[in-house]
This record gives sequence, structure tokens and C-alpha cells, in this order.
Amino acid sequence: MITVVPYDPVYRDVFIRLNLEWIERYFRVEPNDVEMLYGVDSLIAEGAQMFVALDDNVPISVCLALPKGDGIWELCKLATAQGHRGRGAGTAVVEACLDYARSNGGTMMFIVSNRILEDAIRLYLKLGFVEVPLEEREYERVDIRLEMPL
Repeated sequence: MITVVPYDPVYRDVFIRLNLEWIERYFRVEPNDVEMLYGVDSLIAEGAQMFVALDDNVPISVCLALPKGDGIWELCKLATAQGHRGRGAGTAVVEACLDYARSNGGTMMFIVSNRILEDAIRLYLKLGFVEVPLEEREYERVDIRLEMPL
């Protein structure tokens, strides 16, 4: 049974590991990745929240909700362990992030990604995100931006 829990420092290393796995598989690790992954405790202290999906107490998926100001939130660093995909863990952590942003004054959530990550894009669209023009790129790999009102 999959359960979702908010961040605890015990999950810091799994957050880093799961994200580095997918980034290194498809792209290259960029400075913004390093800053966000290794600075997760600081981000949480500033109002962000990370959620972890557990399967029998084993962490299998992670996602971060990051406040950007004026009710705008960014969905970041969704990652699910190989062998655990397609079981709803990614959906569960994304929904927890959406709920957290809503309960903390969020009015809009966005995510930037890459079209090669077809499963992730399909998940975002299923949850109600829509593609919008990509105006700025924090990462070289980004080629799509999606948003949804909260």
C-alpha cells in the first residue's frame, strides 16, 4: 500500500538519489539541479514542501512544491524509482504538492519539463495542467512549460 508523507530529513538522500538517476539517464546535471537537490532543507525552511510516497515504508517517489511568490508555485523534482512506476506513486506525490500549495495560498502551479519525459507529461496533463508558452529557461533541457490554476 502506498502512503504519502511530508519531508523529513531522513528522506533527503533518497530525494537526491532518485532525482539524479533520472537526470543523468536523460540529460546532464546542471548547477540549478545541484543547488535545489542539496539545498532542499533550506528550501523547506523557506516555505517549500517535499512529499515522499512510501510502499511498505520504502520511499519510492518524491516531489517538491516550491513557492515563487504572489500565489505562484512550481512543481519540481518529481522522481519515481525504477520498478515502481505506473503504480500511482508519482500521482500521489504530485497531488500532495498541489494540495499543499492550495492550502498555503497558491493560486497557480507550473512545471517546466522536457517532452522526452512522456510519462511525466502525460501525468501532468491528466491532472489538469495545460501547456503554455515557454518564456524563460532555468535549465538547458527544458522545452515545455505547463500550468494549472489552483
